[in-house]
Parts: sequence; structure tokens; C-alpha cells
Amino acid sequence: MKKITSLFIAFIALLFYSNVNAQCIGTYQYPTTDVTASTAPGVIQISDCNFYGDYSVLTAVATGETYEFTIDPGGFITIVDNADGVTVLSSGVSPLTWVATVANIQVHWHADGACGTDAACHITTMECTTCPGPTNDDCANAIALACDDVVAFDTTGATLDEAVTCGTPSWSNNVWYTYTDSGSPETVTLSTCNDADYDTKLYVYTGDCGSLVCLANNDDFTGCAGFTSQLEFVTDGSGTTVYRIAVSGYSVDDGSFTSAGPGNLTITCAPAATPPSNDDCSGANGAEALTLGLTATGDNTNATSAVSNPTCDPFGVISDVWYSFVATASQAVDITTTVNGTADEAQFAVYDACGGTELLCSAGGVTEHLEPLVDGNTYYIQVWNDGATSRLIEGTFDIIVVESTLSTNEVEDVEDFSYYPNPVNDVLTLNAQNN
Repeated sequence: MKKITSLFIAFIALLFYSNVNAQCIGTYQYPTTDVTASTAPGVIQISDCNFYGDYSVLTAVATGETYEFTIDPGGFITIVDNADGVTVLSSGVSPLTWVATVANIQVHWHADGACGTDAACHITTMECTTCPGPTNDDCANAIALACDDVVAFDTTGATLDEAVTCGTPSWSNNVWYTYTDSGSPETVTLSTCNDADYDTKLYVYTGDCGSLVCLANNDDFTGCAGFTSQLEFVTDGSGTTVYRIAVSGYSVDDGSFTSAGPGNLTITCAPAATPPSNDDCSGANGAEALTLGLTATGDNTNATSAVSNPTCDPFGVISDVWYSFVATASQAVDITTTVNGTADEAQFAVYDACGGTELLCSAGGVTEHLEPLVDGNTYYIQVWNDGATSRLIEGTFDIIVVESTLSTNEVEDVEDFSYYPNPVNDVLTLNAQNN
């Protein structure tokens, strides 16, 4: 009889413990507004500061799908039907997995099965582990766009694919769209400007999925809030070219931070203006050859966006034009750009070849000295604006490249060095035993 009594007491205690576990109900809603549940793969944060004893209301849960809830650094979770605030649907220690049976729920956060509370911040998250990703998650399943479309997207549950080098390399989850050339050249504008909930990036490619070629990109367009993006590109007018568009976000290379979320992508089109004759470094609209010592007036009106950004302007949408010069035996030049019209800046970078190594990058408006150069080699200068205007049309500027001399800041210990006369009148004579 004593054994039976002991077993009965243990059974009652077990029932009481189970009942406590199932009834950890909080009294304060936080966040104070309802949170829309995730319906795509990927972890989303519910709050960065839930106390043990709080509860959160989640709406639009995908019934039939499996969700995982967590509270850091670990605690006890109770899921309650929000329709009555009483019916317990599931409970257990974090992380808690639950197959959704209703669309609107309360998730109650506690320290343990005894419903412990505190006043410290805890990060709470949810993840739909069985929800399908966006239909346009892959390049091959891109959604076709038409001019003046405004499409809603969400990269939260997307994966990163087709990571083709195109501008700044640190990008994250992406979704895909296409735009097909209309048959006449157009300037196409893509924008998430002020219309996304996270740090977006935009990319445009030509070519087929698996062998894409970068055409244009932008990260953090000037004038857009929240690190959102905008870019322009010009179609070729063939009527057949497909432009592949990726909407992505910023990501730290070590994986410590990744931005993703919802937003709207807007596409607008306008007849393309004729680009400058030196719009590109090479090809039909290749670099304009400069004569050393003579000023040339340039104009980047209607210039197309650069494929890649120079190091001194890594995030701008830059409308660039190109120049070239041939180095002389002096092996040194001085380069100056000056705005002379509507342009507000004339930044420039110098390369040893088209697509080659950057040798110099300048904010413009000053004279930059460049050495050593190789006698007879051709060098290329990229000149652009800062992308501050909505249409990226900045206007005219002057550029001059002047033959200079190799220089040294030290003339100490030069054997038998002398110069005369002093003061000098027209001619200064320098003598030394060594060059």
C-alpha cells in the first residue's frame, strides 16, 4: 500500500509539473505592435529586448508549416492561440519546434518551466523551416518586368546564387528579375530608394544564367534613406537582349552580419539619349586621346554608369567618360580636372590599361602628380561625377595632362653637387658627379 501511495503522489506531482510547463503565460506584450510571421525560409528577429515574462503576438503564420522559436540565451516558450489568449498550442524549452495549426498566435517567453521572469533583454527569433523560398530565388526563375512596374519582393528566405563580381563584392540573399530590350535604346532606372526595409544592393547583368556579365550596380544611392539603392543602364536597342536584375543586400564577408528583408522594386524607362563619344574605355565609344599640355573640355551628360567603381568612390553611381595619353621619356605627368559648367565635381582615376590596374584615384579639383610611367605606354583616365543629381547628368569640365619630371624629395649626399647663379636669372645650371 505504501508503494502504491508513493506512486500516486509521484503521478500527481508529474501532472502538476506538466500543467505548470503548459501554462507559462506572460502579462505584457512586446513588441507592443503585432509582428508579421515569416512565411519563407530564414531566421527573422522578433525582438532584441524581450524580458522573461513578456509575450509577442505573431500574425499571418503559415498553417501546416513547421516553425522554430528561440530566446537567447535559452528559456521556456509557450505558444497560445491569440483568438482567446488561453488555449495552449505547444510549450517547451528553447528552441521550440511547432507545426502551425492557427494563423495568429501569442508566444510567451519565460526563464524556465516554473515561469521565471526577469528584466533583462533577450533576443527572440522565429524561423519557418519548411516554408518554400521566393519563386524567383534563382536566376533561372527570374520574374519578367515591364516599364513602370512596382513589384514587392522579400529576400529574407532567398539564397545567394550567381555571385558574379560586379561592384562591391559583399552581397547577400538575392532574388531575380529580367527586362527585355524594347527594340530601341532606352535609359532604364531601377530603384528601391526609400522603399525597402533593409540595406539593399542592385545589380544588372547581360548574358545567360551561369555565364553572366556585369553591366551596372549600386549600393547606397546618394539621397536615398536607409542605404537603399538606385541605378540606371542603357539598353542596346536590339529588341532581343535580356537584362538580368538581382536585388540583394549588404553582408559582412565573415558572415557576422547579413541584411535581407522586404521592399518594392520600381522600374521606369525613357528614350535613351546619345552617350558621349568617349563613354567607354575601349570600343566604338572608346577613350579620347589627349595631347600633353593642351586642355580638353569634356562632358559626361548622358554618360552611362560605370561597370566597376574606383577605390575613392566605391558606393557612388558614377557616370563616366574616358581619356588616354601616351607617356614620354620624362616618365611623369601632372593631371588636373576643373569643373566649368553644370558639373559639380570631376573626379578621376588613372589605369595602366582598360580594365587594368588603378594607379591613381582623385576627388578632382586639384593637380595630381603621377610617376613613374613607362615611356611610350598608353594610360587611361576615367572621369566621373559624384552621382548627386537624380538623373546623374553633371555637365562639362576641363582636363589637362602636362608632361612633368621624375622627382625626389631628397638631394642629400649628392657628390660634388653645385648650382649657379644664385639668385637665378632665366637659366639655372646644376652640376653633379652622378645623375
